[in-house]
Order: sequence, then structure tokens, then C-alpha cells
Amino acid sequence: MNGRSVNRNTLAWNQFIWTVRRELWGNRFLVVVPTALTLLSLLLTCMGLSKASLHSLDNMDPADVFRGATDAITHVAALSGMAVSCIYALGTFYNERKDLSILFWKSMPVSDFMSVLAKASIVLFAVPALVLVLNWISVITLSIAGRIDFGLTLAALTSSQGVTVMMSNYILYALINALWWFPVYGVLFVVSVLVRSIPAGWVLGVLAALGIAEFFLLNTSRITSTVWDRLFDSPGRGSQNRLFQGSYSRGDGLNIHQFTLQHGAPTTHHTLDLNGLLIGIVVGIVCLALTIWLRRRAEPI
Repeated sequence: MNGRSVNRNTLAWNQFIWTVRRELWGNRFLVVVPTALTLLSLLLTCMGLSKASLHSLDNMDPADVFRGATDAITHVAALSGMAVSCIYALGTFYNERKDLSILFWKSMPVSDFMSVLAKASIVLFAVPALVLVLNWISVITLSIAGRIDFGLTLAALTSSQGVTVMMSNYILYALINALWWFPVYGVLFVVSVLVRSIPAGWVLGVLAALGIAEFFLLNTSRITSTVWDRLFDSPGRGSQNRLFQGSYSRGDGLNIHQFTLQHGAPTTHHTLDLNGLLIGIVVGIVCLALTIWLRRRAEPI
């Protein structure tokens, strides 16, 4: 009896892994786009630092410059990961109904629960794991660049925090971001499995209609603000509690002396809205359950 249970669990796990690999293979933009954008940002930042000099740091702490650069690049990685995850979530169930591949996948020994769970794991685990690796690569690369360009040790660049602690913190940021954006992905999954034409048009149209109706009827913009905050004010974005202001010119690279640094109080980027996070998780779980129910009844378009 125990042997049968183990074999059944092993088979289910193998089906899950196979389904996840199939999703990644069929949607390679999930890997290509965040990687390309992050590495391009990293390259441009390293080129700017190489044209600067230690004198251009003026009275600034090199650790602040290092953290500001890493924050900027890791934000690119996080937001690009969120963007491709939204595109994937909005199109995955719609596309399989449109190209009739849903008939093939339903003929396979993979349940609707397994299919939805595998697709959800792409946006909740696979893409965040990729973003985490890109963040680590960025930290290591910028550490080496700071050593080469300015002759500064890793201890000087990271102050008392240390590269190891800094990199381990990004694990927490990746988890927070994934959970914060979970309800967004859940809603997009429901839209993808429900509508019969142009999912993006439905999402934008409904949001625009609700925003306009709220503005004219209630004279508020709570819906628009809620959506905006959920997308772009994730608690895992601001990792160093730093606010930078300044500019740079193309002529002589990154003019770090033009930047002013403010150690301000943590904003919504740096604080964790626990209630908002928990509510979002509940909404995401409900949306996944609804998606499973709808997919069982889904038909080709």
C-alpha cells in the first residue's frame, strides 16, 4: 500500500516537473527578456563607472554609490520579471484555447489542477528564481567593477553589511515580490481562461471603465491607485532605504559628484504592508481555484 502511494506521488511529481519544463520551453521570452534587460543595464552601469574616477565620488560614501547602482539594476530585473509574468498569465489559457492545443493537453494524463498549478509555479517560483540569479550576478559584477575602477575593497563597497548578507537579502525580496504580485497573476489567469477575444483589451477596458466611473460618480481614484500600487509599489523593491537625486552626462561618463543622497524615512517601497500582502495571497488562491474550475469547462475558441 505504501509502495503504491510512493509510486503515485512520484508519478505526480514527474508530471508536474514535465509540465513546468514544457511551459518554460514554449515561453522562452520569460527567460530571455529579463535576462537581456538586466544584463544590458548592468553593462551600461559598468561602462559609466569605468569612466568615472575615485575623485568624482566627492564626499559620498562609496557604499552608497554601490548600493544605488545595485538597487537600480535589481529593480530592472524585478519589474521586467513582473512584466513578462503578466504577459504569460494573461495569454497562457487563452492561447491554448485559440490554437486548439487544449484538446491535446486534455487528452494527456495531466489534470486541470496540475496544469494550473504548473502555470502558477512559473510566475511564483521560476521567474522569481531567475530574477534572484540575475540580482546575484549584478551584485558580484558591480563588486568586481568597483574593485577594478576605484581600487575599493568589498568591505568598503558594502560598508558593514557584506556582499554575502546583501545577496541573501535578495532571497527575501524575491519572495515578497512574488507574493505581492500573486493576486495580479491570479486575476490575469481568470481573464485568460474566461474571455474569448483579446484578453489585454478586456483588462484595460474594464480598468478604464471602473476608473472613469469612480472618478465621475465618487470623485475618487482609489481603483487606479490600488492597481498602480500593487504593480509598482511592491515592498521588495527598495532594499537599501536610499533616495537618490541627480543627473549624468554622456561626455565624461557617470558624474557621481552631481548626485545628492538623502537618508530618508522608509517609504511604501521599503515597508511591508502585511495586511495587503495577506489579502493579496487570499485573492490569488481564490483566483487559482476559480481558474481550475473554469479550465475544466473550457472549450476551444
